[in-house]
Amino acid sequence: MVNSCQAISSHNITTKNKNISLKITKKSFLYLLVAFSYFGTAVWSVDIGFMQLTLFRIALPFIAVLCLQRMIFNPNKYDKLLNVDHKSRYSVFFMIFWLSYALLSTLWSPDIVDSFRHIFFLSCGVLGIVALTLFLNDSKDIYKCVFISVLMLAFHQIIGWSEVLTGSYLFELEKAAIYGIHNMPVSSMYNTNDFATALALSAFYFYCVWKISKFRILKLSSFIFMSSSFILVLWTRSRANIFGLFIGFAVLFFINKKNLLKNIIKILLVVVVALFAGNLFLPEALKNTILESLLPDTTTLSFSTGGSDHIRMNLIKNGFYFLVRTLFLGTGAGGVEHWMNEEAIYETAHIVNMHNWWMEILTGYGIFVFIGYLIFYFKLMYDMFKIYKSKHSNKKDKIIASSFLAILCWYTIASISSSSNMANQIIWMFFAMAIAFQGICSKYSNSK
Repeated sequence: MVNSCQAISSHNITTKNKNISLKITKKSFLYLLVAFSYFGTAVWSVDIGFMQLTLFRIALPFIAVLCLQRMIFNPNKYDKLLNVDHKSRYSVFFMIFWLSYALLSTLWSPDIVDSFRHIFFLSCGVLGIVALTLFLNDSKDIYKCVFISVLMLAFHQIIGWSEVLTGSYLFELEKAAIYGIHNMPVSSMYNTNDFATALALSAFYFYCVWKISKFRILKLSSFIFMSSSFILVLWTRSRANIFGLFIGFAVLFFINKKNLLKNIIKILLVVVVALFAGNLFLPEALKNTILESLLPDTTTLSFSTGGSDHIRMNLIKNGFYFLVRTLFLGTGAGGVEHWMNEEAIYETAHIVNMHNWWMEILTGYGIFVFIGYLIFYFKLMYDMFKIYKSKHSNKKDKIIASSFLAILCWYTIASISSSSNMANQIIWMFFAMAIAFQGICSKYSNSK
């Protein structure tokens, strides 16, 4: 009898160890997915005609199998995808609704190839969100994702500095010759606006690691890379990312009311010291870059390097025109480019992408998806703020929440920089981390 009980106990321990090992293995796949999101098509890809498969996109079918297995074989209430008590329920539900609407919109979208391409990009983002929400169950998991991100982004920064200092480019890019004239960093992101978006995002991730890490060498290196992000973003001349970056860090300083006066003094001191040191030590090329970024001469900057405000405004006007023409249902997934090319009434100099994330959603997917997205976005911001302010959340959770809140504030402006963020794997993985964290810390956001 004793031997029988011991055998049962040993079997239970073995089963438990196997379950733990399986969970670790599944999370490892997710960590790889986060890492792969920083490898764009310029690093490695397979051309399949209508799109290019990256490591990130190739990994997604395996992630999909894990998600299906989790939902089918773990039917208890804590593992349900749309659990009523889960704070990320609306976020995940909206993403699934958005994808469903995109599929429905193929009925009236004018170009089936573009529709499929956009639906594929959207599916990649939604699947990443579902996967991280299902499998990440602790804020330590979120921090690991952030840490993996800073490692990858540090690699991109090193490449960016190499391009600034040497004028040579590691990856084959269409506009490398143009960027080389001004030594503009781009890494593997194809254009400076996309790279500026990655750099600005990295500044907040490095801030998070800088504040959380207990190792001095890691804190110091994170602070250095965070500072480096600011300089490289300025060098890209991406105005939306520059202003968004300052707004995001202003939020980080001002949400802490206890040290508000101290933080204001710190900001003023840093600005004064930076201006003084910059005037003495910065090379003339960088000074001119900063001046062009903050006070651009729109008569001399081309659309590819700085963007024409006039053309961007016409893109927005055309977007509203298309929206009315489609009875506020939107042009359909991937339909904006076709409409801009065939039905535009305002001149866009053959530019067919909206160059505005908010208008891209509104014009492409209509008023219902747009309103749902606004609710999702500001609810996510509100929940991050509640987690930060909760007396029950620990220091690590507060720092992650404040960093994610600052990123959301930055992105409200930075999202109008790139031609489109629909295929931006890095941005989708941020939303996946933020939504997963939103659910993990639901107990904090419920408390006052």
